[in-house]
Amino acid sequence: MDTTTRVRPFARKSLLTMMLATLLVVLIPAGAAVAAGNTVASAWKDSKGRNVVLYQGTYNTSTKAGFGWAKIKGKHAITKYNTVKFPTLNPDGGTAQGTQRLYKAWAQKWQVINGRWTITAEVEVRTVVETATKSLYYNVRLNASPGVLTTYCVNANKADACPWWVDTAFANGNRPPGSAAARSSQSTATSTGYTAGYGSTITQPASDMIIDE
Repeated sequence: MDTTTRVRPFARKSLLTMMLATLLVVLIPAGAAVAAGNTVASAWKDSKGRNVVLYQGTYNTSTKAGFGWAKIKGKHAITKYNTVKFPTLNPDGGTAQGTQRLYKAWAQKWQVINGRWTITAEVEVRTVVETATKSLYYNVRLNASPGVLTTYCVNANKADACPWWVDTAFANGNRPPGSAAARSSQSTATSTGYTAGYGSTITQPASDMIIDE
């Protein structure tokens, strides 16, 4: 009786798969730099002609740490590049804070009340840019400045996510609903509009301290 152990074809394939997986774990250590994070998602100049770069970046949902587009989308629910860019075009050029620069803008929600266009909600939106060169940032290989660290809303309820209408407010070409005359004579009670600007109209400006790291 032949007692020699034979390896079936299916078992050989499974064994080969396991060996390859083990080899990949050895070749790609857990601490390896994240390559995709250094992809440039968008780039432009601020209101003073300074270069601004938005990297794809990285974001950890457990620690809420990271930078770039991944963090902006994952933590703050912003889905449009223009929401990130608009504050950097503020004519004041932003405020330097060490090697970082803080830019501000405001998004407004308008509704018709008693026949007049009225701002019923407003939120301050901030973009923070890092200018110092970093070789590795949040495990992303850069050898450059990280650029846009984050864009976030200063929400009264301290929520991480921006209101859903903020992206609409910062959309290209968005303007106050109708002309000044239209705003004073509008009578459609269901009308709603969204705008963005560089000054607060109904809320007190918050401290310049960066509150999203």
